[in-house]
Amino acid sequence: MFRKVKKVMILIVFIFFALFFVTSSAFADRGIVLALSGGGAKGLAHIGVIKALEEEGVKIVGIVGTSMGAIVGGLSASGYDGAEIERIFRDLDLYELFWDGRDGNSPSSAERPIIRLSYDEESRIMGRMGIIEGRDLYGEMLKYASHIKTYDFMKLPVPFAAVATDLETGEMVVITKGNLASAMRASMALPGIFSPWLYDGKLLIDGGLVANLPVRVAKNIFPGYPVLAIDVTGKLVKKEEIRSMIDVLGQTVGIMTAKNVEEDLQYADAVVRPAVDDISLMDFSNIDELIERGARATFEQMDQIKALVVKVVDDEQPLKNPIVKDIRLTGIPDIQKSFTRERRSWIGRPLDMKEVNNTLLELLKHDRVAMADYKLIEEDEKVIVEYVVKRKPQKEYAFSGYSTNISSDNRWATLEYMQRDLWDSGDEARLQFWLGENFFARASYVGSEGSNWRFESSLAFQDWEITPENYGKVSWKRYFAYLGFDNVGEDYISFSGGIAFDHVDDGKDEHHWGPMIKFSYKNKKDDKSAGYFETEGLFWYPEGETLLGRVVFASSLPLGDEWSAAISGGVEKGDASTPAWAAYLGGYGEMLGRLGHPVMAENAAWVRVSLQNALARGWWGKLEPEIFGAIGYALDDDWRRIQELWEVGIGVNIPNRIIDLSVFALYDDRSDWTFGFSVGTPPVSYGPVMP
Repeated sequence: MFRKVKKVMILIVFIFFALFFVTSSAFADRGIVLALSGGGAKGLAHIGVIKALEEEGVKIVGIVGTSMGAIVGGLSASGYDGAEIERIFRDLDLYELFWDGRDGNSPSSAERPIIRLSYDEESRIMGRMGIIEGRDLYGEMLKYASHIKTYDFMKLPVPFAAVATDLETGEMVVITKGNLASAMRASMALPGIFSPWLYDGKLLIDGGLVANLPVRVAKNIFPGYPVLAIDVTGKLVKKEEIRSMIDVLGQTVGIMTAKNVEEDLQYADAVVRPAVDDISLMDFSNIDELIERGARATFEQMDQIKALVVKVVDDEQPLKNPIVKDIRLTGIPDIQKSFTRERRSWIGRPLDMKEVNNTLLELLKHDRVAMADYKLIEEDEKVIVEYVVKRKPQKEYAFSGYSTNISSDNRWATLEYMQRDLWDSGDEARLQFWLGENFFARASYVGSEGSNWRFESSLAFQDWEITPENYGKVSWKRYFAYLGFDNVGEDYISFSGGIAFDHVDDGKDEHHWGPMIKFSYKNKKDDKSAGYFETEGLFWYPEGETLLGRVVFASSLPLGDEWSAAISGGVEKGDASTPAWAAYLGGYGEMLGRLGHPVMAENAAWVRVSLQNALARGWWGKLEPEIFGAIGYALDDDWRRIQELWEVGIGVNIPNRIIDLSVFALYDDRSDWTFGFSVGTPPVSYGPVMP
C-alpha cells in the first residue's frame, strides 16, 4: 500500500513540474498590448506599470500612447526598460526644460522680456500659442530617440503608435511613422500649456481630446491581442478642491476627456487605475510616489493580466531601411545649398536614422531656427529626407525692465527692436534703448553667415553719470563704433575681431581707434550632473593708449537633487584717467552691495560663490534660497591692491514666467547690513568698453 501511495505521489510531483515548465515556457512567448492614457504628471505612473510587467515576465508586444502615455510609451517601445525610463525622467529635469531656452542658471540665458511681439514676413502678429513652447523638451526627446534604426514605429523593438488631434479638423491622427521625438511631442501638446506641433503638414494638439485612453486604436492596430488599459486620467474634483489655474486646467481636461475615456474602457480586456487623483496635472515632483503607485496597482491585478496574455507570433524580419534618394531643406534658404552639399554622401546609401536625428539636433542649435523637424517621403522604393525648418520671426519688439531699492542708477526700462533678413537672407539688424537715470542706445547689424564668417557692426551712444565711492561724481558722453567679422563656430564657441572707434566727451574730448577681439565659450553638457561653464572676453587696444579688456566666467555644479554650487568672477583691465574706460568694481553681478556706487580703479578682479537650494519648483517658476559670499579687489596700474571689498549674505531668488524677483540681506566690509530687492534682470554692467 505504501509503495502504491509513493508511486502516486512521485507521479503527481512529476506532472506538476511538467506542467510548470510547459506553462512557464509557453508564458515566455505570450504578450499583451498597452494603451497608455494621458494625464500630465500623473502619467509618470506608467513607468511603474512597465517595471511591474517586466518583473513578472509579461511581454509587451505593442504600445499605443496618448500625451504623457506617448512619451513613456515611445521610450519603452524604442528599447528602454522601465529602470532606464525612470532614470531618464530623473535626468530630464522637466521644470528646467519648460523654460524654453533659459536654463535659469546660466547668466547668458537669464534676461527675458516682459513683453515680446513678433511679426512674420507679411507683418502679421505672431503670438505665443502656449505657455510652454516645448523646444528644449523636444530636443531632449530627440537625444533619447537618436539610437533607433528605423522611421517605421511598427519596426521598433516594441511596435508603437502615438495619438494626436488635428487642430484644424478636430480629427484623430494616429502616428506610426517618422520622427519619434516629434510624434511624442505632438501627442502631448496640451492646449493652453504647450504650443501646437507641426507634424507632416498638420498642426497637432494633445491626443487626449479625441482618445485619452486609446484602447480602440490599440485594438485596430494589434488585432487578436488583449489590450491592457492604463488609465491615469483621474476623476473630476469638487469645486472646493479647485484652488489654482492648474486645478482649473486639470478639471477642464477631465471634462473634455471623460466621455472618450468611458467609451474606450468598454473595449479594454483589463484596466489598471493607479491612485493618482491627488496629483496635479503639472506636479512632476512626485516621481518616486507615482512610479510606486503605478507598480502597486499593476501587481494587484497581475493574476488577471497573466490570464489574458496570448501567444506571440514571431514573424520578425531583418530590419532593412530604404535607400536615400535625395536630401532637402525647406524654410531657411540661406543655408540650403551648404546643408544639402555637406550631406550628399547620404544619397545611394541605406537610411541611417542616427545621422538623420543628429543632423536635426544640429539644426535646432542654429541661430535662425525656431523649430525644426524632418519628414521621410517614400518614392520608388527609396526615401527622400526633407528637413522642415520654422524660422525665427522676421520682426520682434521686446520690452523688459529692472528695478532695485538700492540705487536709482539701477532702474531700467529696456526697449528692443530686431529684424531678420533685412538686406538678404540670413542677416540681422537690432536697435536697443536702455532708459533710466542713465541712457544707452545701440544699433547693430550682423550679415549672413556665408562660410563660417559674417560681417558684424555696431554703433552706440552712452550718456552716463555715476558716483564712485572713492572718486566723486563722474559723467561722460560716449560714441562708439565697431566693424569686424564674427566666426560662427560650433559647440558654443564664437570669436570675432575688427576695428573699434571711440569718442568720449568727459571734459577732455578724446577719441581713439584700434583693434578689438571678442570671444565666448559655453560648455553645456548633455549630462546635467556635470553642470555648466561659460566665459566671455573682450580686448581693445586703442591708439596711443593701454590695453583695455574684460574677461568674465560663470560655472555651476549640481550637488544632489536639491542643492547646487555656483562660482563666477572676472578680471577687468581699465584706464582710470578716462572715466568711460575705467574699471568699476561693484557693478551688477559682482558685489550686490555696491549697486550704483562702485569703486573706480585702473584694474579690478572679483569672485562670487553661492549655494542654492531648489526649495520649490513648478511650471510657474522657482523658489531658490541662496547663501552667497563675494570678494573683490580694486587694483592700481601695476595690479597692486588699493581697496578690498567683501560681502556675505542670504537671499531668495524667484524666477518665474512673468518677471524675476530677488530679495536679499547682506553684510559687507563697511560693517553694514543691507536689505534689498530687485525685479527683472539689469541690461548692463559697468565696464570699460561697450561694443
